[in-house]
Amino acid sequence: MLWNRYRAVIFDLDGTLIDNSASFRLAYERYCARYPELLRPEDERQRDRLTGIYHAPDRAAAYAAFCREWGWKNPPPFPEFWQEWFGLYVRSAVCFPWTLPTLRGLRHRRIALGLVTNGAARFQNAKIDSAGLRRYFGSVLISGETGAPKPDPSMYRQCAADLGLPVGECLFVGDTPETDIAGARAAGMPSLLVRGKPDSAGATYTSDTISSLLSAVPPLGKTLEGPA
Repeated sequence: MLWNRYRAVIFDLDGTLIDNSASFRLAYERYCARYPELLRPEDERQRDRLTGIYHAPDRAAAYAAFCREWGWKNPPPFPEFWQEWFGLYVRSAVCFPWTLPTLRGLRHRRIALGLVTNGAARFQNAKIDSAGLRRYFGSVLISGETGAPKPDPSMYRQCAADLGLPVGECLFVGDTPETDIAGARAAGMPSLLVRGKPDSAGATYTSDTISSLLSAVPPLGKTLEGPA
């Protein structure tokens, strides 16, 4: 079983434990309540345009286009909008349905847990706390505080050290091959790639969701079982 092979599991945050799409939907609903004269929670096209500002190469330009399209008279300046909207988003973090049961199951089996995430400290901390995740982890490392974002291997090694374990006894779990898995491999840490992305970085295991961590571990390079 997994808990006989590894003594710790270290997780990525966004896209691995937190469902960013669901978080944006919740943030949009809350934002609509602030501007009921302009925004409609049932309007999926409007929601997609507003939430899409986050991914736009030029966010200020995307915001201006959104205001024109929906006839927003006298909109707040972009910095004011962004502070309000993005601040609401990071305080609306939604876990995947399997996140908390898996974390509780691992802790029940006395597996140490760590968290390694890229991003600004105040934003990532807000997500961690709004999702109720902090209490599960013996080590939380954020690149905005350490100065070494994934795939730099230093955060992986530091997290293992914080948990009092060698890297080979820790399993890193993430959803992005180029950062999560590549960094774990550089650190000498086994890894699990979740959520079905092509494995371009040589993950030790692959699986659809983290719930497979509660099932048996197959030989190296194999796919873990589906959701428990």
